[in-house]
Amino acid sequence: MGSCNKDIELNGLPSLTKGYLKAAGQMITKSLTVKHGGSALPSLPAKRFILKNYRLNPQEVKKYTDNTQLANRNVLPITYLYSVAFPIVIKLLTEPDFPYVPVGLVHLYNTINQYKEVATDAVVDIYVHTENMREHRSGLLIDVVTEVYVGSELVWSQVSAMLRKQKTSLSGTPKESSEAFDKSNVTSQETVKATAEMIRQYASISGDRNPIHMSPITAKAFGFPQIIAHGSWMMARILSSSEEKLPTACTYKVEFGKPFLVPGSAELFVANTSDDNWSYSLEKPDKGKIILTAQVIPLEK
Repeated sequence: MGSCNKDIELNGLPSLTKGYLKAAGQMITKSLTVKHGGSALPSLPAKRFILKNYRLNPQEVKKYTDNTQLANRNVLPITYLYSVAFPIVIKLLTEPDFPYVPVGLVHLYNTINQYKEVATDAVVDIYVHTENMREHRSGLLIDVVTEVYVGSELVWSQVSAMLRKQKTSLSGTPKESSEAFDKSNVTSQETVKATAEMIRQYASISGDRNPIHMSPITAKAFGFPQIIAHGSWMMARILSSSEEKLPTACTYKVEFGKPFLVPGSAELFVANTSDDNWSYSLEKPDKGKIILTAQVIPLEK
């Protein structure tokens, strides 16, 4: 399901404004409830969008690094290409053959593979498709896959698991337990703060203006008590104290837990174990809430 049998080449980076207007219109015209018997799931688009010869902009990279407190270098942060590809993702998710509207989709997991560093002014080719719709205890999970090439070389890829909340045959089943973060190996700890202004600025930089990130009123409409921080913002922000020590070729895995309510703060624990393995836990220790856990490991060859 969701296998690509058609490549569609884009003439330029899609307009996010048009994408979100289209998504808003789809909220009216598309049903928000999908009926299925637990085995027959809706089909995903059997196509892949391609943008070739896109030149990165160092000034835009600096806006991103300033907002997420990452270092301003001549190579991209591990997480940056996620935001570059985001307009293409929105275009794909607002196509008529995509079964849902992107508004309200929740980012649950993310895996990034960085094969080599990419210059901030590089010319890249970007490929985006969806695949692997499956049931989850909280709804339906869909993988959004992005691949980035410099010339003929794959330099970066990522898979975002997006949750569409609804009842499924797995609703009510026990939650899978995650591996506990070992605080005995913590090498640093800091308080991560997020203000509404900071998150709205990130929305402008990344183009991700999902209503759950923009205002308390629209966040409440989707079941959140206040604005929540972007998963992709947190992915970037937690690497700020360790990014220059990370292996160049690496896999970065993130699992999102409780939402990061904004304005607010959380404690970040960082552990550096053997063989260049790094672990992260962003949490509210006083409330026992885990916002995310993450790991960076050298890329398997």
